[in-house]
Amino acid sequence: MELEDIKEIWNKQVTDDHRSEEEMDEILKAKSKNPLKRIYRSMALELSAVILIFFSFGLMDYYSGKVVHYVSYSVLSILSIVIYWVYYRIIRIDKAKDSFKQTIIKLNRIFKIYKAYLNLCVYGMPIGLLIGMGIGMMEDGKLNTDPVFWVVALVLAAFTLLLTKPIKWLAHYFYGRHISDLKDLVAEIKELEDKKGQ
Repeated sequence: MELEDIKEIWNKQVTDDHRSEEEMDEILKAKSKNPLKRIYRSMALELSAVILIFFSFGLMDYYSGKVVHYVSYSVLSILSIVIYWVYYRIIRIDKAKDSFKQTIIKLNRIFKIYKAYLNLCVYGMPIGLLIGMGIGMMEDGKLNTDPVFWVVALVLAAFTLLLTKPIKWLAHYFYGRHISDLKDLVAEIKELEDKKGQ
């Protein structure tokens, strides 16, 4: 199920009668409840893990006297909370307030965010590593000839490439399978719409 199918349903509702829209709204909200709850729960677990990691690093830096690093990790933790809260607000579906069209729009957002999230998980680490290596290669404007640097860089590069598949699997486990459920639901709604139009 692609985003175009969601847009097609949304556009068709413009000409449908009010009762039909209410029926579609009830089906959509009732059947999307469990997948959405699992997505929200995964977001909460992921945020908790991110904060725990930052807190652990910050604590180690604090006791080692690196107060600047400790403050940086604290700021990153706060930023993470804000980002997750914003994501939650823009994708949260309110059963009482959101209309059928608003629900479709929010599902559209969830699909787009997941696609961007998956790209970040898969490509973010290698790109970050390449940037780090690019910075480390130049020392005082000259090419870094330290063999230890190159050994560490190559090991990290291989490790990062090996991590992409497990990270992609984790992203699917926490979000992708629930996204698939929502896409199947949209396909079911589209099928009902097609039958009604015949």
